[in-house]
Amino acid sequence: MTKDQAAAATRDKALFLPPSLRIEALAEGVIALASGYDLPAALEPMTARLDRWARSAPSRVCIAERSGAGWRCLGYAAAVRSSKAIAAALLDRGLSQSAPLAILGEASIAQAELRFAALRAGIPFLPLSPGLLRHGGPARLEALLSWVAPGLVAVSPRLAEAWGRTRMTACGHATLVMDEAGLAPLRGGNEATALARAEAAVHPDTLAAVFFTSGSTGSAKGVEVTQRMLAANQAGYEIVWPFLRHRPPVLLDWLPWHHTFGGNDNLFKAVWNGGSYYIDDGEPTPAGVARSLAWLDDEVAPTIHLNVPKGLAALADRLERDDGLFARFFARLDVIFFAGAALDEALWRRLVALVARARAATGREIGLVSGYGATEAGSTICVVHAPIDRPSAVGLPLPGMAARLVPSGDKLEMRIKGPAVTPGYWRDPAATRAAFDAEGFWRSGDAVRFLDEQAPERGLVFDGRIAEDFKLASGSWVSVGPLRQKLLLALAPLVRDVVITGEGGAAPGAILFLDAAACRAALGVESPLPTLAADRRLRTRLIAVLAAHNRANPGSSTALARFAIAPDEPSPAAGEVSDKGSLNQRACRARRAALVAALHAPQVAGDVIDLEHPAREASP
Repeated sequence: MTKDQAAAATRDKALFLPPSLRIEALAEGVIALASGYDLPAALEPMTARLDRWARSAPSRVCIAERSGAGWRCLGYAAAVRSSKAIAAALLDRGLSQSAPLAILGEASIAQAELRFAALRAGIPFLPLSPGLLRHGGPARLEALLSWVAPGLVAVSPRLAEAWGRTRMTACGHATLVMDEAGLAPLRGGNEATALARAEAAVHPDTLAAVFFTSGSTGSAKGVEVTQRMLAANQAGYEIVWPFLRHRPPVLLDWLPWHHTFGGNDNLFKAVWNGGSYYIDDGEPTPAGVARSLAWLDDEVAPTIHLNVPKGLAALADRLERDDGLFARFFARLDVIFFAGAALDEALWRRLVALVARARAATGREIGLVSGYGATEAGSTICVVHAPIDRPSAVGLPLPGMAARLVPSGDKLEMRIKGPAVTPGYWRDPAATRAAFDAEGFWRSGDAVRFLDEQAPERGLVFDGRIAEDFKLASGSWVSVGPLRQKLLLALAPLVRDVVITGEGGAAPGAILFLDAAACRAALGVESPLPTLAADRRLRTRLIAVLAAHNRANPGSSTALARFAIAPDEPSPAAGEVSDKGSLNQRACRARRAALVAALHAPQVAGDVIDLEHPAREASP
C-alpha cells in the first residue's frame, strides 16, 4: 500500500474529514468563505438514489413505523414500486407544478410514499403544519388551502378527524386520507407512459417542495426547495462525514416532517445513504422521550441521532439514570447532532459527559457536533466536522456553499449562495427580491464569528439573530443571543428560557420562563406554575443569581436592570415558540407588551423586580 493509499484508508475510517477552508478578504470588510472540498459536477436526484438502493439492497428497510408491538417496514424495492405506481396515479389525477400535493399529517410510511412519488413525477409537495388545526381550527387551514390551490390534499387519519371528515370533503379541494384504504387505489395503479415523460422532464431546478417558514403561526411564506437543493445538501454531508458511507445509517427520529430539519435533512439523509429511517412516535417531553426510548433494541439502535435541544434535554435525563438504556442507545452510535435552537452550556456539559462515558465504555470515537441551517438552504449551511469545545460552534460551510460574512453594526451577517440555496419564495416575488443582495446572496439575518480568528479553519460560532438585536437609548447594541446564553447558564436549572427586553430603553430587562419541575424540586413543593412564579423564596434565589451576573457583566448592554417571571408557558398558538421548542423573542415581546412596558416604566410596579433595589420584592 502506498503512502497516499494508506492516508486515504485512514480518512475513510474516520468519522469526519479534516476541516478545509477557502477564505478571502474582500472590500468593505466582507469575508468570503467556502469549503475546501468540492461537490461532484453532476448530482444524482433523490429518486435515483432510491433506485440505486432498491437494486443493491432491495429488502433493506427504507422507512418503518410503529405497528402494535413491532414495526411495519417498507423496503427499498417496495418503496420504488409504490413511488412509481403512486406517481402515475397522481399524474392521472391532474397534479402538476401548478397543482401541487398538499400534505397535512404526522410522519408515516404513507406520507413517505407520497413524497417519493411526487419527486419522481415532478410534482411539488407542500407539507403543512398540524398546528394550523391545533391553533387556528379548520378555518385557518382552509384559508391557506384556498391560496395554495392544491391538486390534492393528503391528510393523516388523526388530523382528518380533527378537521372533521364531512367538512374536509366539502372544502372545495380533492382530499385523500393517508391510510391503507386511502392509498390502496394509488398503490395499485399501473405505470403509464405519462410517468416516463414526467420523469424525463424532471431536472435539477424542478420545484420539489415548498416548506412554510411560519410554522403554525403568522402569515405563510413558502420556501421553494428544488431537486438540486435536496441532492446538494446530502452530497455535501456525504463528503465531510465519511461515516455515512461506512455503513448505512440508522435513524430513530421524532422530528416533524413539515420542518426542514426532520422533513428534508433527516429523512433524505437516510435515503441518500441507503439507510433506515424508523419513525419515532414520541415527542421532546419526558413522557414522549420515555416512549421513544422504549423502541430501542438491536434492530433500531441508531447510528446517528439528530435532535433539537429540547429533545436532547429530556433524553439526557433518562440516559443519566438508566444504565441499560445508556448501553442500548450508544451501542452503535457514531454521532449526536444538535441544531434547530440554541443549546445552553449546562446541557452541553451534560452531553459531553455522556459522550465521554460512552467512548470509555465502547472504545469507539463518538462525535458530538452541531451545524447551522435554514429552510432557505434546503436544510444545512454549515456543519461541524472537527472536535468542538462549545455548543455555539457551527463548523464550516458545506461543500458547494459559498458564504459571505458581511459587516452589520459590530457583527458579521451570514449570506449564502450555491446549489443548495432556494431560488426564492413561492408566489411572492417581493419577498424574494428583499431576501437577496445585489450579488445574489441570500441574507440570513444571522450573525456569526470565528471560533478562533487566528485559525479560521476551526470554524464559525453562531452569534445571534441580527433581527432580534436592538439598541438602547444610549445607542449601545444589545446582542440578544449571547446575553440570553449567559443568563440561561447562570439560571439553570430553575429557568427554561429568557426573553430579553429594553429596546430604546436605558438598560436591558428580562422575562424569565421557569422550568416548573426544577423549581418544584428546589423548593420542595408541588405548586402550579403561577404560584411558583410568585414564590418569594424562588425570587430571592433568582435575584442573587442575576446580581452575580451583573457584577460579572457590568456593561450597559449586558447588565439587567429589572426582570419579571412569566406566570405561564410561552404559547405556540401565539407564535412565541416553534414546534421544535425555539423561542421567538420578538413574538414574545409583542404578546407580552404590557409586561415589557412595566419592566421599563419610570416606576417599579406589579410583579417587576428591580435588581438595583430588590428588597421589597425579596422580603418574606
